[in-house]
Amino acid sequence: MKSRFFVVIFALFLMLVVTGCRDEIDEAIVKLGGTEAERDAAVSTIAVSGKDPLPKLVRALGNRKLTVETRENVVLLIGNECEKDKSRCPVDKLEKAVGKSEPRVQRAIVSALARGGSEQTVKALQRLLDSPNGEAAAAASAELEKKAQEKINQVDKITGEDAFARKEKLLKEAVAYNPRSRSVVSVLASLYSSEGRADEALKIYDAAGEYARKLRVIGPFSGDFSESYPPEKDINLDTSYRGKRGEVRWFALENIPDSGEVDFRRSRKTKAASSTFYVFFEAKSSRKQDALFKIFTTDAVAVWLNGKNVITSDHAESEKKGEHQAKIKLSGGKDRLLIKVSARRYPRFAVCISTHDHKKISDLKYDI
Repeated sequence: MKSRFFVVIFALFLMLVVTGCRDEIDEAIVKLGGTEAERDAAVSTIAVSGKDPLPKLVRALGNRKLTVETRENVVLLIGNECEKDKSRCPVDKLEKAVGKSEPRVQRAIVSALARGGSEQTVKALQRLLDSPNGEAAAAASAELEKKAQEKINQVDKITGEDAFARKEKLLKEAVAYNPRSRSVVSVLASLYSSEGRADEALKIYDAAGEYARKLRVIGPFSGDFSESYPPEKDINLDTSYRGKRGEVRWFALENIPDSGEVDFRRSRKTKAASSTFYVFFEAKSSRKQDALFKIFTTDAVAVWLNGKNVITSDHAESEKKGEHQAKIKLSGGKDRLLIKVSARRYPRFAVCISTHDHKKISDLKYDI
């Protein structure tokens, strides 16, 4: 009799192991990947179960046996929980899941973190800016941009004697969300410029890496980005080549604005549509150090450091990304940088070099 009892108990134990102690929430989670009616019913079941669904939702997030759509909807429900109670938002679990998730799920995770609205979720979004997962990084940048824009929108309504101080406070808060956002930084810098505080504007622009504001340029060549032109083989600043409009020579491009944006529409020498140009400058540093080269453009671009290719991005990739980065090593002397930029219309870009954590390098200088 006892042996039969133990057999029954053991059988029940095995059943629980196999089913994973499934209950109505587990069953509903599986149906989150079904039809619209099934999803609606599943959400209702979870809502009225009377149990805390968060632990099971978090567990489901890492269950790769569930479909992408199921896990995407799981994250949506986790986002609901984050929005209802910031203290319950499983920030570390969401952040950790990014690297093991598909692009759709990554975007959902970023959205869930943004809905949390706490200091912890904002920090998580900021960390995701450097995620090797492109979808997550782009989505995190967009969410932080939204938060910054909310502050910027408030600035337009400010008037009165203390208007500047109040605007400055709000815009500093906006920049703090993502100091690397050129669009947000430019609003604060413009405020300083409007008050005649040019030094502060320049400091804000260069906080995440000083921009190169003096360059050498040669071109135009034809607009075929895949074609290799003479400057790629030899950077001889005293040599002329056959270009798109006849003989071309290197010339100095100066008067680049504080924002660092180079706009080839502004000069007669560079105003050539559907063309390729080469840009050259030197980076001088007093010691060997790791650095981050950044170029902001939607044009096709290639970059060489001391003859070594560090970035290549065609039109399609550049239009999608808008920003390109490469970890480089400064030699502690003169490092030569060559940029090839090819635009369907007129090239526009900005170039800077920073530390790996996007800070200005104090001993770095540029020359042409």
